[in-house]
Amino acid sequence: MDYTLLWGIRIGLLLVLVTPLIFSPSTAFPFVVGKAIWSRILIEIVFGMWVILAVRRPEYRPASSWLVRLVGFFLLANLLAALFGVSFQRSFWSNFERMQGVFDQAHWFVLLVVVISVVKGVRQWRAVFIWNLIIALFVGLLGMAQRHGVEIPLFSYLGQESRVFSTLGNATFLGAYMMIASLLAVGLLMDSFTSRERIGVKQAGSRRRRNDRIAPRGRLLNPWMFGLRSFFVVTAITSLWVLTETGSRGAFIGLLAGVLASGLMFALWYANKRVRIWALGGSICLILMFVVAIVAKDTDLVRSLGRVNSLVERSLTGD
Repeated sequence: MDYTLLWGIRIGLLLVLVTPLIFSPSTAFPFVVGKAIWSRILIEIVFGMWVILAVRRPEYRPASSWLVRLVGFFLLANLLAALFGVSFQRSFWSNFERMQGVFDQAHWFVLLVVVISVVKGVRQWRAVFIWNLIIALFVGLLGMAQRHGVEIPLFSYLGQESRVFSTLGNATFLGAYMMIASLLAVGLLMDSFTSRERIGVKQAGSRRRRNDRIAPRGRLLNPWMFGLRSFFVVTAITSLWVLTETGSRGAFIGLLAGVLASGLMFALWYANKRVRIWALGGSICLILMFVVAIVAKDTDLVRSLGRVNSLVERSLTGD
């Protein structure tokens, strides 16, 4: 029974990540209501199974975590704000257009507790992230189809738009989603080169091989690894391209800030000197590119780019 509960929870968690693809045409807000109902029902089912599992198996009870405490404090602060605000009902339940509020936040807090209790080890977390990227790539490809007016079966409701929103129904939401997907794809790509736990490669044999940080060169070039890294690259490029087509300036600034912060951290604290040099050089190039883009915003080249890309148009040309 415990094994069944555990796998039921894990399957439920993977289904929660499918939420961006859910569309409810019969509701007043088809891009929102269906997603909220889908995710909440799954979270409630998963939470119920986890409670039973946690009672039976102590190893699946939540461990002490600062992240959980911070999110818990955030939820408590929102509950207090709802209690002392203008409308507790609106703050707690939100509305059908947004489907947020304290009630929704409580579901995601519960999901966080379940995830950190059930997903164990680097391999399991990596599998969850890869599944998330598969969904993100599909959402991104639908966004590209929407941008160019290509009709996809079952997704014909996505008409051609200059600012794509794909299955999320809002270009700003899609921009944030693609920002996270691009960073996650790059992170997993780097992890595939540096992690002690090789993806798809069993570290069996002598103690020396178990302690090796880098697996043998021949093993790194197996078809599974090549295909997985190609998937990471394609997902990162697709996510970045769709992000620019959303025209979401906030998401793009967030992406630049995240990349710059990561580069500076690598430059300051990474053990390998060569990596530190490359990270510092990349951070400097990123800053210079940003300055050049600002200076050249009134040139014919930038204006021509603005006619074919939403982000350039909204950020630099001012049209």
